[in-house]
Amino acid sequence: MKRTEAQVDLALRRFAETRDNGVTDPSMVSPGYYPTIVKSFVASGNRLAINDVSEIEPSPYALPPDRLAEIGGETRMGWTVFACEMDDGREFSFGTRWAVEFFEMPDGYTGDRVVRVISGRNETSPVYRERPFFTCFVDGL
Repeated sequence: MKRTEAQVDLALRRFAETRDNGVTDPSMVSPGYYPTIVKSFVASGNRLAINDVSEIEPSPYALPPDRLAEIGGETRMGWTVFACEMDDGREFSFGTRWAVEFFEMPDGYTGDRVVRVISGRNETSPVYRERPFFTCFVDGL
């Protein structure tokens, strides 16, 4: 884990140098250089080489995009609750503070089994919560 201050300071310095043409190396002020600087600071924190990818498959913790669209906004300050109806008719409660990308799932279920989201449905125990995730950038796909 790294602190952000040094990386932010470096990015600001690089942007300022490029903007002010304070860089003496001609290759660093070419038209394609500024996007390269932006890319290195915005999309390089979590990087994966394409040749390290052997398989891509849907996450069992991800709700289908059309179900995600059914989740309403906050049901109370800083909390979003909803129920998911599964393909066998059972309903389960889900809740999150902010992240709706991935959720813990009841035993024996995956996100692709959700057939309907009932936004704002009062929670019953247990409440399945969001799962942590990160974005990994890959060039060449």
